[in-house]
Amino acid sequence: LYAIPSYLGLAGVVGPKDAVRVAHALPLKSARIESDQPATVEGALGTHDGAVAGLGTGSFFGLRRGSSLRLAGGWGHRLDDRASGYWLGREALRLALAVADELEPAGAISSAVSERFPTPHDIVAFSKDAGAGDVAALAPLVADAAKADDPAASRILSAGTDHIISTLSAL
Repeated sequence: LYAIPSYLGLAGVVGPKDAVRVAHALPLKSARIESDQPATVEGALGTHDGAVAGLGTGSFFGLRRGSSLRLAGGWGHRLDDRASGYWLGREALRLALAVADELEPAGAISSAVSERFPTPHDIVAFSKDAGAGDVAALAPLVADAAKADDPAASRILSAGTDHIISTLSAL
């Protein structure tokens, strides 16, 4: 074991059990393990008060006032992470399935998804094995389709934006 005192703020650590599991897996004698959220807020704000929307593969929100830190979200892609890259990619896949079912009109986003996954069965097969990063890699398709004036892609981005605004306002 290395006797180097260490701090690790890691995405995916959502509680003490995760922190203990990670700490036991590392060759460190003295390690403090926690979620990446406090470190992200600290890195973004420095010594200032303010709010942070941490948007990547996942998502979370933080508000710091003085020594008080309030966090929201970040519960993982299966339960939360709205407005994240994963969420955007999943919404694109859902929309493509709705188009295949003829419940939504085709557009730039469904066409882009169909180029990668020609059949609904291909989408379902992908979703069974895809990690969060694999699904998040589809997020640029949504942004590109919205730039091409695809109403469905614009609705997805608007829903994400609404979530960001409402969460930061609630904090």
